[in-house]
Amino acid sequence: KQLGDVYSRFIPPDELKTLSKYDPTGIGLVFMTKQDSVIISAPPLPDSQGYIAGVRMGDKVLFINHVDMRGKTSADAMRAVEDTGDREVELVVSEKEEKGPEMVKSFRLRKKKSSKSSLSYELIAASNQKKVGYIRLKEFDGRSGGDMADALKHLSSSDLLLLDLRGNPGGLLQEAIEISGYLLENVEGEPSKKVAWVQTRAGDLETILVPNGKTIDAETPLIVVVDRRTASASEVLTGSLQDYCRAYVIGSNKRSFGKGLIQGAFPLSDGSGLMLTIAKYFTPDFHDIQSQGIRPDETANLMSLRASLASGGLIPDSDALKDNMAECRASKTTAKMQQGPRRGGGY
Repeated sequence: KQLGDVYSRFIPPDELKTLSKYDPTGIGLVFMTKQDSVIISAPPLPDSQGYIAGVRMGDKVLFINHVDMRGKTSADAMRAVEDTGDREVELVVSEKEEKGPEMVKSFRLRKKKSSKSSLSYELIAASNQKKVGYIRLKEFDGRSGGDMADALKHLSSSDLLLLDLRGNPGGLLQEAIEISGYLLENVEGEPSKKVAWVQTRAGDLETILVPNGKTIDAETPLIVVVDRRTASASEVLTGSLQDYCRAYVIGSNKRSFGKGLIQGAFPLSDGSGLMLTIAKYFTPDFHDIQSQGIRPDETANLMSLRASLASGGLIPDSDALKDNMAECRASKTTAKMQQGPRRGGGY
C-alpha cells in the first residue's frame, strides 16, 4: 500500500519456487531490447540456472553460444537460446557497477524443460460446413510459444481460427510476443512490427518487436475470445492482433481485466522474495492496458462457446470477416504506431 501498487507484494518461499514454470528460456532469464543492446530485463527466476550462476537484472548480453548479440534484439537472443536444443547455453554478459569499470562475465547454463502444457486444441466440424480450429490457452508459461506453433500447423486446414483466452491471467510476456510473431505477417528483411511499447518506472521507453521470418498463419480469419478475467500478457497479445487488424475480438464483457504492469521477482536470502512492478506496457496503437483493458469489437454470451461453434454459432462468414479485416487495415495509418506514448517521468 505504501508503494501505491497493488501488485507489489511479499512472496513466501513455496510460492516463489512455483515461478519456475514461467521460464521462456529454460535458464531463468528474460531478455529485452534496449537501444542497440539486449539486456536481462528482470531478476533471474529463483533456483534457475541463471539465478544460481549469478546473472543479474540489467546485465548486457554480449554473446549467446558465440553469436554476437550487439545490435540484435530480444527475439534474436531467444532464437539463439532455442537453437541450442538440449545443450548448454554459453552466455557472455557485461556488468556495470555504479562505481567502477564494466566487467565481462561468462556462464555455462543447463536448460530446463517445462512439463505440463497449458494449451489444448482441436478441429471442430461446424454444422455450416466450416472447420473451426479451436485453441484454448489457459496461461503463458515457458512452453506456450512452442505449443502454439504446433497447434497452428496441425490446424492448417481450418476455415477459421478461434483463440480462447477467457480466464487467462497472463504469465510470460515473451511467449505472448512469440505467438504474435506466428500470427502477424512478418517478412524477412522488412521492418519488424511493434507488438507493444514498454515504459520503465524511470520513464525510459522501449519498443517490443515481433521476430521476423517466424510467421505461421497470417491469412486464416482469426477470432480472439476474451472475458473480464483476461489479463496481462493475454491483453498484450490480443491488443497487438486487434491493432494490426489481424483478429476480430469477441468478449463476454465490455472490456478485459486491465493489467498493464510488469512485475519482477526479487529473491531474499531466506528463500522468500518480493514481487515488484518494474514496467508498464501499451498496445501498438498506445492503448493504455492498465487503465482501459482491451475493448472487444463485439460482445456476446460465451457460456456455451464450444457448443455454439459446433452448431455454427459465433462464426461469421469467412469472406465477410476477411473483408472486415481488410477494411480495418485500410483505415489504419501507421503514423501513430511509429511515435509511441509520451515520454515522461515514469508512472
